[in-house]
Amino acid sequence: MKTYQYLSPQGDLIGPVNLETLRQMKAEGKIAGETQVLDEAAQRFAPLDQLLGQAAGIVLPAPPPKVSRYFYADLSNTPVGPFTADELQQQFLAGKIRSETQVIPEGGTTWQLYSALMMQRLSASSAGGVIPPPPTANASQASLGWTIFWFLMCCPVGWTLWGQAAKGWVWFLIAVLTGGIGGLVALVEYWMCYSAQQKRKLGEWEFFPRK
Repeated sequence: MKTYQYLSPQGDLIGPVNLETLRQMKAEGKIAGETQVLDEAAQRFAPLDQLLGQAAGIVLPAPPPKVSRYFYADLSNTPVGPFTADELQQQFLAGKIRSETQVIPEGGTTWQLYSALMMQRLSASSAGGVIPPPPTANASQASLGWTIFWFLMCCPVGWTLWGQAAKGWVWFLIAVLTGGIGGLVALVEYWMCYSAQQKRKLGEWEFFPRK
């Protein structure tokens, strides 16, 4: 028969006793389920409830993973905490700590900037994942050189560069009918179109677009 020793609140090992005796002592309230028990054969400690569960064929759930907690140094260089990483983020969003605030893990020996901790969490969350490239503003945007060239040579062609050919001819007719005055307005609208199409695709009849 296997024998065990249990750890008393004073830190003394008491035994040997068998598992049935330990079960009876727990039922009488003499020891708790969390009492650490030494398996003399395996030379390993385990909570009493775990041993009793194994003897009954019960698989106890694994303990929850330990949550990392951190302290931060306030303006007087005094450690404040501990906080979980999510709680630290709330402190940051509330303006109580900054990216240059020094933080240290609970039980740790090395301080680091909070910004470094944030980068570590971002790296861990994206590990194994494929980060897509940032979207381009407009893959078919016209260059500044071609924009100026086609306005000087034939302004309707300039609007064609960003898919507004019909609108370009309207501005051309306005410029002709107004003796060139409308061309000044067209130049302003033309420059606004050039600036906007660098960020996005313009509508066919979009006038005076904003970025």
